Amino acid sequence: MTFDAYYHGKSSSASEPVMEAVVANGEGMIPLVEFAYHNLNYIDNHRIGVMGHSMGGMSTWMTLMHYGSQYYTAMEKAKTPESEGGEDITDRELEYANSLNKVSAGLPIGNIRLSSEEAFSQIHANLGIIYGQLDEGNYDLSQGNGDLSNNTLEGLVAINSIFPKEEQ
Repeated sequence: MTFDAYYHGKSSSASEPVMEAVVANGEGMIPLVEFAYHNLNYIDNHRIGVMGHSMGGMSTWMTLMHYGSQYYTAMEKAKTPESEGGEDITDRELEYANSLNKVSAGLPIGNIRLSSEEAFSQIHANLGIIYGQLDEGNYDLSQGNGDLSNNTLEGLVAINSIFPKEEQ
């Protein structure tokens, strides 16, 4: 499914300022996921994936972070002594946390500016990233161009996200 991103063109249904809409709604991708999850009986709710290029890439990052942070918040709560299983996570607590994470995979394309340790710490999904050296927005990267070689921060953070801290 595709959608018309909030504040992209002249058909926005968002009433909040642009950056608030981006964060709160993933520019419209989060409401789309919610609609598909709750209303389309032919959708496998355990295999919802999101992707987008440019502004859609930002929507993808924000949507992955939104659902992943809900999962991690529930898991942290499940580890507290006053939770159902005490400091041990019960099957029911894990099932609840998984139910909050409605996106299982994401593929942001052309928008690697959000690649950061903070972003990756909020994502609990399979993730691929496509970025071309001459893609738009390349001037925004830490080296001021789209070259992700030479230990560029954005590239290193993405690569290191798959390794334990001691192996990065």
